[in-house]
Amino acid sequence: MPSNSTVIVNGANGFLGQAVAQVLTAQGCRVIEATRTRPIFAIAAQDLAQADSVVWLASRVSPKLAEQRPELCANDLEDFRDYLERLQGRPKQPRTVLASSGGTVYDPSRPPPYQEQSPVVSSSAYSQLKLDQEQLASASGLPTTVLRLSNPYGPRQRLDRGQGVIAHWLDSLLRHQPILVHGNSVRDYVFIDDTANALARAATSPELGPAILNIGSGKGTSLEDLLSVVIETAPEKISETATIERLTPRTFDRDSVWLDVSLASTSIGWVPEVSLNAGVSTMWRHALAKTIS
Repeated sequence: MPSNSTVIVNGANGFLGQAVAQVLTAQGCRVIEATRTRPIFAIAAQDLAQADSVVWLASRVSPKLAEQRPELCANDLEDFRDYLERLQGRPKQPRTVLASSGGTVYDPSRPPPYQEQSPVVSSSAYSQLKLDQEQLASASGLPTTVLRLSNPYGPRQRLDRGQGVIAHWLDSLLRHQPILVHGNSVRDYVFIDDTANALARAATSPELGPAILNIGSGKGTSLEDLLSVVIETAPEKISETATIERLTPRTFDRDSVWLDVSLASTSIGWVPEVSLNAGVSTMWRHALAKTIS
């Protein structure tokens, strides 16, 4: 697709959505933002008809909230189904880039790293939602690309909502509260800029490419190793007073997950560039700047 293509970002006011919109705008794309106050179904028919691609990021749930509020998962699924049905029969059908979850959909009985063809299984309400969305996309016959994201983190992530373990820990440290460590699971943490670049590439790539792509750092990091990075990059006056509470794993947490991201490299020319230490350091600087302001 040309750099001046029209892209609808659904969920544009969220953590991922803001970053993706920024990348696409910098590339010269016309970005149409869909948000909760301006849902995609309220966007003018002309704009939807002109869209070259739609990046679907909107969601009401996190893995934890999905267990507590299964009706919100049903609402997310219905929204995506309605969207796909509205595209059927249109003379121009935009490419849909669906953000799925590489951290929850793969079969935990198989050892990581997981490739796109690795077996999947529903092990939680959240993973079931993502697999259901993937199935709808595949069955629609529409041009779609599913990006199975690992664990994005970075600046502009809401600390006060516990949106991801790194954000939760930074918030605890800034509030002088104990860091809660649930077990010692292994995860794949990918910086927000790398994640946004992957989504933008999938939305604007000249060729549709593979139906499913893993997006992550390609490395597994245990909670204990992650904790060391967070503490080491924290300002000394914060790190020296930090307290840690080690707890049992949560029932919906996976034990060990990280992704093989080589297919994204060969198909859309994407590779993760920001190391965990550099990413956490950047996140710390942003969090401290907001605290001071």
